[in-house]
Amino acid sequence: MPATALLLRVRVDDGCVVWINGQWVGSFNTTTDDPLFDTPAVNHEGDAWQEKVIIGAQAFLVNGANTIAVLAANT
Repeated sequence: MPATALLLRVRVDDGCVVWINGQWVGSFNTTTDDPLFDTPAVNHEGDAWQEKVIIGAQAFLVNGANTIAVLAANT
């Protein structure tokens, strides 16, 4: 049975944006969900895990290997 929801869990200082198979799935402590290479993050200390539930994951997950891309952002 394909996954219908995923838990995205990060511990980041200061911020990040995450894509799976080219599909934006979450942002943490950023000023935009569509960042440029020099988009700043919100000042945040990475002392705790942050989580987001991704609903409808079956829409972009594929059988076999999936690619996760993360843009790390600093203040």
